[in-house]
Amino acid sequence: MNKLISRYLAFANNCSLFFLKALILTLLICIIGSTVSFLNRHRYLEIFRAKVSLTNITKDSGYSYYAVIGRTDLSSEYHVSKGELLEDGVVINGIKNADLEYIRQVGAGSLLFWQDKVYFATSDNQDPRINGKKYEISYPVIVRFFIAIPLYLLTILLFMHLTVLLAIKPPPVIELTNRFSPDLLVNKQRASRIAGTVLLLLLILTAVLYLNQNNILIFQTRVLPITNIKQELGFSFYADLRALNLKWDRQTPSLVEVLENGQPLFGLPNAERSQIKMCGLGTFLYRDGYVYFSSSDNT
Repeated sequence: MNKLISRYLAFANNCSLFFLKALILTLLICIIGSTVSFLNRHRYLEIFRAKVSLTNITKDSGYSYYAVIGRTDLSSEYHVSKGELLEDGVVINGIKNADLEYIRQVGAGSLLFWQDKVYFATSDNQDPRINGKKYEISYPVIVRFFIAIPLYLLTILLFMHLTVLLAIKPPPVIELTNRFSPDLLVNKQRASRIAGTVLLLLLILTAVLYLNQNNILIFQTRVLPITNIKQELGFSFYADLRALNLKWDRQTPSLVEVLENGQPLFGLPNAERSQIKMCGLGTFLYRDGYVYFSSSDNT
C-alpha cells in the first residue's frame, strides 16, 4: 500500500500544466453531468419525454380500462407519477394520480399509474378499444442507475485527485499585475491553495447531501398536518401522502412518524395493517405513499 501511495504521489508531482488544465475541464464536464443526472433521477429535471402506444388495453370495471406498460418506475406507489395519457396525441386533462374507484365511477380522462399498469378512462368515457382513437403514455426518461453511479464516483475521484495536485504541487509564486487594477497583485500559489480548499469543501458538502438524500444523515424533521384523513376498517385510518414525495424503501423501516397533538404516537411504528385495524392504540405504518394509523385511544 505504501509503495502504491508513493507512486501515486510521484505521478501527481510530475503532472504538467497541460494535464492539470485537461483535468479541470474533465472535472467540470463531470460536475455538470452529475448535477443533471442527480436532478433527473430525483424528478426535479426532465431531459426529454418518451411515448409508448397502448395496444393491449383491457376492461377493468365501470369507466376504467388498464394496460400493462411494464414500467414500475412510473407507479404512484412512492411518489406522484410524472406519466401522462395522450388521446390522439393530445394530453387528456383528467385528474392524474386519481383513486381507482374515482376512475371507475367518474372517469372523464382520469388516470393512475400503479405498479406495472396504467388505469385510465377516456375523455368521453367511451371504450378506448373501439372508439377509433389512439392512446399513448408519455413519461420523462430517467438516467439509468448504471450510468449515474459511475458518473458520481468519477466526479468524486477527480475532485480528490485535483485537490491532491493543488495541495502538493502548487504553481510557482508569481506576482502578476492585474490589467484592470494595477495595484492588485495575484499570488498563483495562494490562489491554488484556496482552490484546493474550496474543492475539498465541495467534496464534503456533496457527501453530506448524498447521505441526507438517502436518509442516513438527518438534519431536521418536517412536521406537516394530515388533512385528508379517511377511514379504512376497524381502528385504522389512512391519508394519501404521495404528493410529498417521501422516500421509502421496502427493505428498510420507514422514518415517518405520526404526531397526535404534537406528540408522537406511542404505538408500534411500521406495524402490520391488520394490527392497526384490529388493535389500534397508536400503531401506524407509512407505505406506498400512504400513512395508515390509529389514534391513541382508538377514537
